[in-house]
Formats: sequence, structure tokens, C-alpha cells
Amino acid sequence: MNGCDAGEAEQLAWLAGAHGVATLLVAGDNATQREVNALLPGVRTIAVKSAVDRRSPVCRPVDEVWREIELTASDVVADVAQAPVSTAEEPVKIAVFLAHPSMLGPAKMCRGVLLEGEGPVRFASDTFVAAWFGYQTIARICTEFGLYKGAFRRLYGLDGAKEIASETTSEFRALPDKEIRSFQT
Repeated sequence: MNGCDAGEAEQLAWLAGAHGVATLLVAGDNATQREVNALLPGVRTIAVKSAVDRRSPVCRPVDEVWREIELTASDVVADVAQAPVSTAEEPVKIAVFLAHPSMLGPAKMCRGVLLEGEGPVRFASDTFVAAWFGYQTIARICTEFGLYKGAFRRLYGLDGAKEIASETTSEFRALPDKEIRSFQT
């Protein structure tokens, strides 16, 4: 976002900030702690685990984490009047790097999206709230259609992202339950 990596914690803090709500405390892994400390000055953080890689955390002892959360939460609530409201710089330019090339076709369905080859999906908005909802919409559409593209092809005999993009999620949900379950397994 605006040239910087922004994780879930930052996005949610900026969304709250757009409505005048301060983010006081974020608990997560050490990577989340680094991101929050870099992008959300004044927000307290607690690392409850260390991220070895995306799927392999090393968790801290539960009793130790609970004590730290209780103490830190008490501190930040006591200073709530001093808490900064985190806001994103507007206008907002977003670049979304999709997990798989099959998601590029569905991304083209979103109004205002710019695609250059297999690079990131780019779009812009005047406000963070509009940009965040745009990002959530693109992520949902790309995930839904990217995952189910093969299912559409098998069911309807379709070939190519253009034809699949013309199908709607409501048509997919109208399939008999037996067929939907077979695509989810």
C-alpha cells in the first residue's frame, strides 16, 4: 500500500483509525510485531510466538503470554486518552501480489483494476476505507474464481478465463449440494 508492505494488523488499525478508533495493542508473532512497530507508531505489541516460517511457529509459554497481555492491556487502557489514532496516507495506491496466475483472470472483472502481465493487481482510491473494501473484494473474487475455475471447467465444459469470468458466484452456489461438496473435497 502506497509502496509499503502492509499486513493484516496495519490494515485493521487503519480501518479503525478511519472511524476515529485508536488501536491500543496488537498481539501476534514476531513478524507482526516488527510490522506494527514500523508502520503504527505508538501501538503496543506483544510477540506471543516466533515465526520460523509461514507454517511453523514456536509458541511462548501460555502463562507467560497471558501475564504479559494482562499487564500491557492494563497499561494501554490506563493511557487510552493518549493513544494515537492510526491513519493511512490518502489517496491510497494498492498493489496486490496474487498467489497463483489463475487468479489474474478473475481480477480483470474488478472495476478500476490495472494489470500488467503477471505482475501485481493495481488499483487506487481516494480513501483508505474504499481502498480496503476494494482490496477485500478483489481478494475474495480472485480466491473464489481462482479456486473454482477448474470446477467450472469440469461442470460446464468451459475453456478459458474469459468464459469463466462471465459465470457468477450465485450461479455456482445454485448448483446441487452434492456437486458443490464434490468440488470442496
